Amino acid sequence: MGYSKKGRPLYILDGYNIVFNPVFKHGEDDIELLRSRLNDYLEGYLLDKNVDIIVVWDGARGAGGIVNSSRGRVKNVFTRPPENADARIIRIVEKYDTRGRIIVVSDDRRHITGVVKNLGARTVGVRSFLNLIGFGVEVNRYGRDKEDYYSEVEEKKSAEDISVDEWIRIFKSRKKESS
Repeated sequence: MGYSKKGRPLYILDGYNIVFNPVFKHGEDDIELLRSRLNDYLEGYLLDKNVDIIVVWDGARGAGGIVNSSRGRVKNVFTRPPENADARIIRIVEKYDTRGRIIVVSDDRRHITGVVKNLGARTVGVRSFLNLIGFGVEVNRYGRDKEDYYSEVEEKKSAEDISVDEWIRIFKSRKKESS
């Protein structure tokens, strides 16, 4: 897999989950500006970090290929319709042997996070990730973003929200791994 250097943690971000988050968006509606702002913050975060980042966007810009940001560390991947970002993220996770080092950033707690966790990846909410990269998210008195607290409660219910087709894909993927 050509997205990440061997052994580094890999963050896979659902781009629109982040740029449309009210904490990040700040009332801005220009999607290109929001994408650029996200890439700038991510590049700044990566200056002294030994991690890799892929941002997955719904849509045909880039014809479904990999588009490097201006400084080259952040990879932007655009899906080809009818594929959406969630499906592409799941496919990327499925291709890795060392899924335990993958962290998927998404607020879609009832679908994609359940699937990628079952594949062996970890997940984090958008607000916690924005806090991690220094975007300025307030943390509650318990030392964590309250959105993540609620996500922990909802995660217990997430298995019932995954479609039968997704469960079949997960089990087929795991069967291939054990063979």
